[in-house]
Amino acid sequence: MRISEEIAVNASPERAWQAVTDYPSRVVHSERVNGAEVIGGVLEPGAKIRLRIDRRAFTVTVASVCPPEYLETRFGIPVLFSGAHAYTVSGTAEGASVRIDGEFSGLLGSTLTRLMRSSASRDLRDELAAVKAAAEAL
Repeated sequence: MRISEEIAVNASPERAWQAVTDYPSRVVHSERVNGAEVIGGVLEPGAKIRLRIDRRAFTVTVASVCPPEYLETRFGIPVLFSGAHAYTVSGTAEGASVRIDGEFSGLLGSTLTRLMRSSASRDLRDELAAVKAAAEAL
């Protein structure tokens, strides 16, 4: 199952990219993010990002980074539940656009996403709002 959300950012694409890749700033700009750390400090394929959102704690793995416009992370338990978030930054006449495409699969992925679709969409919108706030504060 796939879900997507997008937001306009009143900042340059470079600042939007900086906000997308600055995970620790999510703690400042989101009421729901309690912790965010790029383990090892370098955002590159294979890097781990530890997140605490509300009461959930999990680790995602960076699958792909193509600065300054594309970042993909993956998470889950292979076969049972797998997810991926692809972040795309684009320039617009007004500044930038940031889009998150979420994809969920596995034996439980489609079922869980159908049951929690509104929650998953809200999570993406909240993350985009934090990225927008961070980019516009730079």
